[in-house]
Amino acid sequence: MHPLRQTLFFALLALSLFQVDVYAAQSGTNAARLAHGQSPVRPKRLYFPGLNAARNLVPSGTPLESGSSSGVVSSSAIVSITDSQSLPTPSPSDSTIPSSAASSAVPPPSSSSASSTPVSSSSSSSAPTPTAPAPGTAITARIGLYTTNTGTTGPYKRDDATFVGYLGAYGVTTETNSAWTYTYTVPNSPGTPTNLNHPNTPYRLSAVAIGSGPQVTLGPGNTIYLEVQNSRASTPPGSTISIYVYDTYAIGYAQTSIWLVDPITGLVTSQWVNPDGSHPETFFIKSGSNVYITGDVNALRGQLGNPTDFTPVELYHLVGSQ
Repeated sequence: MHPLRQTLFFALLALSLFQVDVYAAQSGTNAARLAHGQSPVRPKRLYFPGLNAARNLVPSGTPLESGSSSGVVSSSAIVSITDSQSLPTPSPSDSTIPSSAASSAVPPPSSSSASSTPVSSSSSSSAPTPTAPAPGTAITARIGLYTTNTGTTGPYKRDDATFVGYLGAYGVTTETNSAWTYTYTVPNSPGTPTNLNHPNTPYRLSAVAIGSGPQVTLGPGNTIYLEVQNSRASTPPGSTISIYVYDTYAIGYAQTSIWLVDPITGLVTSQWVNPDGSHPETFFIKSGSNVYITGDVNALRGQLGNPTDFTPVELYHLVGSQ
C-alpha cells in the first residue's frame, strides 16, 4: 500500500474509533462513563416549576386534562412545558372538578338521613281521651279547690284555674298532710248523686244548713245557705229530708248523698234537694277557711257581711294528681 494511503487509512480508522467511543460515552450509562474516566451525566429533571404552577390551578387529586385520571399529567402537557418552559393555558376541564368527583365529594341527602318516623299533627296536638272507670269502682283522693274559670265553656279544666287549697277536717287547708281523702263509688247511671266518705271513719262530706229550720230551700233571692262540713249524718240520694246533726265538725241540718263526681275530670258538684223535690242551681264560695253552697251569690255575700275574701271556687276529686 502506498505510504500516504496507509497513513490516511489509519487516521480515518482512529477517527472512527474516537467517534464511537465518544458516542458510547455520551449515550452509555453513568457506570460506562465512569469506566472511561468521565464524569457522570446529571439526571434529566422531570420536575418543572411551570408544571407545579399548572397543578396549583386545580384542586388536589384532580386531573389536569379531561383525558387523564388519578391526577396524572398527560405526556402532551409535559412535552409542552419542556419545550417552551412556559405555563400552558388550562382548558375548562383542567380548572373544574369533574362531575363524578363533585357528586362523590358531597353525597345528596337521602331519605334515611331524615327522621324515619313521620310526625302526626293529630298525635302531637291532642291528648288521648281519658277512659271512665267502670261502675262500682271505688275511688279515693283528696278534694282540691280551684278558682272558677268563668271563661270556660263545655268541660271544666282545672289546669286553667288557680289552686286554692284542699278540704280538711275544719274546712280549707293548704297543707297536703292536713287534707282529708274521700272515697266514692262510681254509680251505675251517670248523674246519680253519691256519698263522699272519709275512709276508715264514720265521717262523710256533708252540706249543712246554718241558722235554719228543717225546711231548707235554696234558690235565687233566698238568703239560706249551706256550709261544706264533715259529719256522721247519712241521707239517701234524692231525699227531701235534712237530718239535724250536732257533731265534732258540724252543727245544723244536713244532706249527704248530694255529690255528683265526674269520673273523668273529677269535677264535684252539689245537687241539693229542696223540700218540694226540686234541684236548685248552686255555687261554691270560699271565704276565710270555709266553703259555702248558695243558690244566690249576692244574697250570701250580704249574709256574710260583704267580706273581702269572697272567692267563687270549683271542687275537684284529685285522682292521680296533687
